[in-house]
Amino acid sequence: SKRLFFLGTFHKLLILKIEQQIEGRASELAQKAFKLKKQKQKRSERAKEKILKIKKLRSNIKASRSNAADSL
Repeated sequence: SKRLFFLGTFHKLLILKIEQQIEGRASELAQKAFKLKKQKQKRSERAKEKILKIKKLRSNIKASRSNAADSL
């Protein structure tokens, strides 16, 4: 940038390093905000159905285990 023209090499590097740190922190905050937004999003109908199907299958497996244990 234009303001770096009059500074020495050391000062230029120092300013660039500080700017990168500030931008990095901003991007970290943006990533955290995106993660929270993503977690709060509702699932699609298809995804809900898939999860319920897996849960039902799991409960059937567990029920069959308990039935087998009762017959012994």
